[in-house]
Amino acid sequence: MRLAGRGREALLAGALLALLPLAAGCWDRVEIIDRAFVAAAAVDAAPNGYRLAVQIVLPQSLVTPGGDGGGSGGGRPSVALLSAEGRTLAEAAERLDLQAAGRLFWGQTRLVVVGEALARRGVAGVVDFLVRNRESRLRTDLLVARGTAAPLLSLAPPYRDIPAETLYQELRKGRVPRLYAFEAAIRLREAGRGFLAPAVDVARPGLPRPSPSQGGTPTVAAAAQPVLDGAGVFSGDRLVGWLDAPLAQGALWLSGQGVGSPVTLAYGGQPVTLRIERLGVRSRAVRSGGQALIRLRIDVDDSLEAASGLELPLDRPDSLERLSTALAAEVRHRTLAALAATRRMGADVWDFGHLLAGQQPGLWAGGLARGWPAGLRSLPVDVRVEADIRSPGRLVGSLPPGRGRPAPGG
Repeated sequence: MRLAGRGREALLAGALLALLPLAAGCWDRVEIIDRAFVAAAAVDAAPNGYRLAVQIVLPQSLVTPGGDGGGSGGGRPSVALLSAEGRTLAEAAERLDLQAAGRLFWGQTRLVVVGEALARRGVAGVVDFLVRNRESRLRTDLLVARGTAAPLLSLAPPYRDIPAETLYQELRKGRVPRLYAFEAAIRLREAGRGFLAPAVDVARPGLPRPSPSQGGTPTVAAAAQPVLDGAGVFSGDRLVGWLDAPLAQGALWLSGQGVGSPVTLAYGGQPVTLRIERLGVRSRAVRSGGQALIRLRIDVDDSLEAASGLELPLDRPDSLERLSTALAAEVRHRTLAALAATRRMGADVWDFGHLLAGQQPGLWAGGLARGWPAGLRSLPVDVRVEADIRSPGRLVGSLPPGRGRPAPGG
């Protein structure tokens, strides 16, 4: 009887093992050929809610390996544009699903651009949609448009089969503050916090516009294309103002970002370009004269990239010290300007409120917390910058034009 019982158990176990492959699938799985991949989305305000536009990838039109590399699919468009309205973004997305040749898939969405009118009304609905959608990437980039967002998706910049990839690659260069969906969601959970979002505009053909990296030298676009243009400033979930390109660079440094970005300054009547190799920001909230004070310390390490015509022996330590002092003054000037701009807007994008609550709880609870960030405008902030040029480049001596060093034996 015992052997028979074991035989029945073995038979049952074998039957269960045979059924396991049938249970391995997902009941709600959607095949890849039945998906419509959303590369980018634009969200604008509509009279009754939201207008959602999406850029859907057309795989059959993309250049394949071994192709001629002359554009997408023999001149065919590489993306399709669809738009719909809804009282919520989820409703607008559902209506887009009815238009698309497949189910919308948000798992490959590079970026979402919010129009200015909607951003001033509030972006909480956009962030909520992205973080609740189980397929969307929490590291989807959020941008804010200077104007309406949807037209940006219709522009087709050169060299990229998927237009959204152009802006995404520009974001990766780290020249403007970057904002992910999950970061915005975390900040919106607490009252009084703000954030910065990359600003995007349209460069019109033939019209000069400031250089996005320095803000001084005009550049001219050959064709209409989307360009990063400073940053939008948010208090809570609402857009309250803009930072131009130079101020956005100062804000980038103040937030401890911007490694690898170039800095051009005037020194001794000559332009000098340096590249940031390392940047660190330390902040403290202290009590001074019975009041709260924020102290910021910024440490910058740079390398020299271009100094043609500079009347300095760059192989001498005192010369590099003088350049380091000039760099520290430039970084401090830009960071103070960015700080002043955001404080005038009443946006706590630097989390000074959190710093005060943690390091000066008595002052915070005694009055600063009430109505924050209103008290941000009168909060004293002390900024100190230490700069150190670690490398003068491979050719350490300066070479002013027309004064090249003679060849050996010349």
